[in-house]
Amino acid sequence: MADIEKGSWHPTVIMSETCGSLNQFFKPLIDQGLTGKDTYLILTGKDVNDPKNQTDPAVVDYKTTLSSQGLDPNVTTYASGWYSAFYMVDVLQRAATFEGGLDRGNIMLAARDIHEAAPLTIPGLQAITNGMKDAYITEGGQMVQYKVTDPTQLGTFQPAGDLINLEGQLGTYQTVLEASASTASTTTTG
Repeated sequence: MADIEKGSWHPTVIMSETCGSLNQFFKPLIDQGLTGKDTYLILTGKDVNDPKNQTDPAVVDYKTTLSSQGLDPNVTTYASGWYSAFYMVDVLQRAATFEGGLDRGNIMLAARDIHEAAPLTIPGLQAITNGMKDAYITEGGQMVQYKVTDPTQLGTFQPAGDLINLEGQLGTYQTVLEASASTASTTTTG
């Protein structure tokens, strides 16, 4: 990052949402005299450290629960686990109600029939799986850009485009693979 931020090369940097933690990934940059400013990422979950989310009921529940367990709720990898655990609990609870109880087949059936977004999902996104037709839990996100006003302090994520919601449009792993192969052959032959 130092070569990019302090050098003459200024590419567009797009990070994975899993690296979008202000405290864990951007704070260490400040400690090195850097900022990470203008980095882009696509969020699907609420940033639990963003001041605008501090009164959101899901964020309050997350922070209260982690604090009561002696954990630092500002460590946002916990939020990633919290987000994923919501679906695991939902799937296991529903699978246990199926004939035969909690077994591999019922877990797969429940995982292929999700119809509820985790509370930390950003508004406007859904979480739906539909058997062999729709394998992806969340098919969308919000492109944000990390903005910094004071290089000695953490910045914030600011929207950098409209919410993208492609729910139900990506299909299965196979349809995405076929679309990727089709695009690759078009670009190499065209």
